[in-house]
Amino acid sequence: MAVCYLILAHKYPEQFKKLAGHILASGGKCVAHIDKKANQEDFYVEGVSYVRKRENVRWAGYSAVKATKKMLVQAMEEYPEATHYASITGQCYPARPLREYADFLARPENLERSWVSFYALAPGMRNYILVQYREYKDFEALLPEGTLRNRVRKIYYKISRMFPRKNLPVQFYQGSAYWTISRSAALQVMDFLKTPKGRKVYKIFRSTAMPDEIWMQSLLLNIPARENAEAWATDGQLAPGTKDSENHANHHYIDWSRRGAHPEVLTHKDLPVILESGKWFTRKVEPETSAELIEELDRIQQKS
Repeated sequence: MAVCYLILAHKYPEQFKKLAGHILASGGKCVAHIDKKANQEDFYVEGVSYVRKRENVRWAGYSAVKATKKMLVQAMEEYPEATHYASITGQCYPARPLREYADFLARPENLERSWVSFYALAPGMRNYILVQYREYKDFEALLPEGTLRNRVRKIYYKISRMFPRKNLPVQFYQGSAYWTISRSAALQVMDFLKTPKGRKVYKIFRSTAMPDEIWMQSLLLNIPARENAEAWATDGQLAPGTKDSENHANHHYIDWSRRGAHPEVLTHKDLPVILESGKWFTRKVEPETSAELIEELDRIQQKS
C-alpha cells in the first residue's frame, strides 16, 4: 500500500526536489506537473513520474484543473496500488512524518475515506457568483496587464452578469484545492465524468473562476463516494446554507489570517503553531523566507 502525491509546481526547483525526495523516501509515489512556462529538466528527480503534455497554468484558471486532472489520471494508471491520491503543490511541505501519514491512510477504517473540505454554494453567498456567472481567467491572462486588459475585463463582466447560468445540473461545492481522496473515490469520479451529467458539470469548470477549489468537491459530493467524504476544518455543508467563503484544507496548516487572495508565506516563527495544529502538511513556504522553517521540517522527516 502506498500514497501517491500529485504535485503542481511552477517554480523553486530545489525546494521541489526536497519535497519529492521526502515523498519517495517515505515509500510514497509521486506524479508531478511542471508548469509549461518552467524548464522541466530543472525539476528532475529520479523516481518521479512527470506529466508529458503540460499546461500553461494560470492562477484561478481552468488550466489548474486540467493539470491536476492529468496528474490524477496518470497516477491511477501508473500506481493502481495506491490507496489514496493527495493533491499538493511545490510550495507545500510535510509537517509530520510522511511514513505516519501513509500508515494513517492505510488503517482499515480509512481505506475508503476521502478528505476534501467543502461547503455548498447557494444563492446569496458571496462565492455563489463563481458558478452563477461565466468567467475565463485563462483567456483574460493572455492579455498583457494594463488598460486594455482592464477594459476588456469590465466589458466582459458586464455582459456576463446579464446572462447568469440557470438550472445548474448539480449542487456545486467549494473548498480547498488540497485534498486526499481514496482510489475508489477517484475511480467513481472518473466514471462520473464519462456520463452526460458528468460531462455537463465538467464543462462548467472551463468558464468558472477558481475552479481548482470547486471541481473535485462538486464531482465527489455528487456521487456515492460522498458517503465517505470527511470535511475537517469546515462544517461540511452538503445542503445550501449561509456559510461565508472560507478556504481551509483538511490536512494542511495554511495561514489565511489576512484574508487576502493568497496565504501568508510561513517562517521559522510559525513552527510552534504548525506543530500544534497537528496537520500533516503546511503551506505556503519559499526557499529564502522559509529557509529555517524548511530545515526544521526536514529534520522531522529525517528522524522518522
